[in-house]
Amino acid sequence: MQPPPGVVTVKSVLVPSIGHSNVAFEAGAAIARLFDAHMACLRIHPDPVDVAVKASGTALTAEIGGSLVVSDLWKILEDEDRQRSQTVRARFDAVAASLPKGRASWHERTGDEVNEVATFGRWHDLVVVDGQVDGGLPPPMVGNILHACGKPLLLAGKPRPTLGQSVIIAWKNAPEAARALTAAMPFLKRARRILVASVTENGHPSRANVEGAEGVVGLLRHHGLAAEAKCVTAGERPPAIVISSMAGEWGADLMVMGAYGHSRMRETVFGGFTRHVLSGVTVPALMVH
Repeated sequence: MQPPPGVVTVKSVLVPSIGHSNVAFEAGAAIARLFDAHMACLRIHPDPVDVAVKASGTALTAEIGGSLVVSDLWKILEDEDRQRSQTVRARFDAVAASLPKGRASWHERTGDEVNEVATFGRWHDLVVVDGQVDGGLPPPMVGNILHACGKPLLLAGKPRPTLGQSVIIAWKNAPEAARALTAAMPFLKRARRILVASVTENGHPSRANVEGAEGVVGLLRHHGLAAEAKCVTAGERPPAIVISSMAGEWGADLMVMGAYGHSRMRETVFGGFTRHVLSGVTVPALMVH
């Protein structure tokens, strides 16, 4: 389906082959079909220097009678990487077959996973990764990619029949939330229902939260979109749990949120809500730092 004239859209989706399940490929293909976009897969091979260090360390500690040397271990690690690439390529090709010819591509690079995904991701509109508890990316890796890439990142969960028809915006009066709102516009333009949700941790919903949520509804109205605002108090529950409950009650198939935190020496520090989402999504989450 072609977007209306002048609408910002998604035309290039990157799915790095990190994680252990197929959900990121399926989500990437679903987005590519939705926006008539291109899907690229990035397969990252370990740096030979890192392989050599790993092989040397293993050779020094292995108790196998001294019969295995570094070169043997290097060969084993290379064979494992080759087999892994073949498996991933087969999965990608199977999912890419659902797209029109020429709308999917395979790329290979060597180096650090975070650095390569961040660099390659800057050349695409959206990065899609596996956000499941089992088989998904470790939260620190996702956080580092978010910090380094500068592009929206979609955390995919279990396959769903729809994506982006019922959207919940986890609103907070912060730059990250504002950037996430802008990045989500291609999805919001196609959504059937939009809820702007704001949570106050203590007391009654604050005036700033209410004004912020209603302000977002007003902005969406200027874009020709109908939305409603809901401001609640967390009480004794963590705000992340409250938002997750609201998403379930709303029947959301996409959550839009800012990623709050900072990174020092490649160790990412998050706020509670961001940590909760990164630990495993129940609803696909579009995040922007």
